[in-house]
Amino acid sequence: MNSAELPVVFGTHNIVRGQSTELEWQTSYAMQSLWVSFAANSSVPPIDHTGLAWPNYSGHNGSILEFGDAIGSKVMPVSVMDDVYPLESC
Repeated sequence: MNSAELPVVFGTHNIVRGQSTELEWQTSYAMQSLWVSFAANSSVPPIDHTGLAWPNYSGHNGSILEFGDAIGSKVMPVSVMDDVYPLESC
């Protein structure tokens, strides 16, 4: 399924504020495709429109998905969140 075929789940970002940027479209496509992938088969990690898989949770040394920072989605180390929301506080 390519991004043009995805159902509109989150793709409403351009309704209120006018034209969206390319980054907003790419972020929306990533979120939409991850949602559709999870809904289609929740027993495997969701995959976005670029083939990027949502990483399994593995604690402090693991990875997370980050959305909308220069590209639609990317895998980052959990440690990028330490300043925002430390894992120890969970």
